[in-house]
Amino acid sequence: MYRSLEGGFYLKDPKATVGSMVTKGQVLGQVVDPVTSEVVEECTSPINGKLVSTRVRMPINPGGYIAHIADYDSIIWER
Repeated sequence: MYRSLEGGFYLKDPKATVGSMVTKGQVLGQVVDPVTSEVVEECTSPINGKLVSTRVRMPINPGGYIAHIADYDSIIWER
């Protein structure tokens, strides 16, 4: 699970769609100050994986949920 560090208004990147593959460092969205509209945090994927769920545009508190990402680099496939 990825959480924001800052509070404000979350704007999801349109390329970050549920079910898509994301790479480490890929932008998932931005947190903007609701008064000044200044970007206070650029939210990037901490890992390579599949975007399982994501927050849509809405107010966010520090530590608020941004996304669930399935970590494909550490999966052990068994039969």
